[in-house]
Amino acid sequence: SDYICSNGVVIDKTSPIISNISTPSKGSGEDATLTDTKADMTFTASESGTYFYIVKKSSEDAPAAINDFADSSVDSNTGMTVWTEKESVTAAAMTADDSNKLSLTGLTANTAYTVYVIGVDRAGNASNVLSKKFTTCRTMPKVTTNPTLSGTYGTAVKDMTVTNGVAKAGDTVIDGTWTLTDTKVSDVPSVGTTNTYEVTFTPDAKYNGQYETVKVS
Repeated sequence: SDYICSNGVVIDKTSPIISNISTPSKGSGEDATLTDTKADMTFTASESGTYFYIVKKSSEDAPAAINDFADSSVDSNTGMTVWTEKESVTAAAMTADDSNKLSLTGLTANTAYTVYVIGVDRAGNASNVLSKKFTTCRTMPKVTTNPTLSGTYGTAVKDMTVTNGVAKAGDTVIDGTWTLTDTKVSDVPSVGTTNTYEVTFTPDAKYNGQYETVKVS
């Protein structure tokens, strides 16, 4: 708790409390706080000051105290401890409310992470370490060339061959298989007609679940 020195100066010895890291969610459009490469969260702090945070893959060692986030020095004017973030750690101004933001970028798709955060008040007192686990989304490939169905006269849709589809992530072509998944697979298209059917692209297993399946028609 706080106490008062004989010279009347109030010395703060109370550590701030941080709590309630929000859970990022996939959502849609601007409401999404979780994607394949980004995650946004908020947390609550009891005092103003500075907070430090770092994101690690869930298999990596967890930081346990302020010294894992920042290096300390002493302010020659006030005598208070000052903390400076270490490499790979992000620092930001902390407010005494629930609007403190954690913005994580450059993440890998379909990967389990843990974000760790610690707060330091203006007197240099450090809080507990707070953490939140989450897993990024899979990347959604973009179908840049629709596949085609081909077969001989009188062939049912289910017996046709799916060819020529192209799916990409950015500029990279994604390997995978195209499968007919339409409910009208028993159709026998007439000569000279054009029909559309649902086809699903499944990324190759070599990507270890990094990409979503895609349906097109």
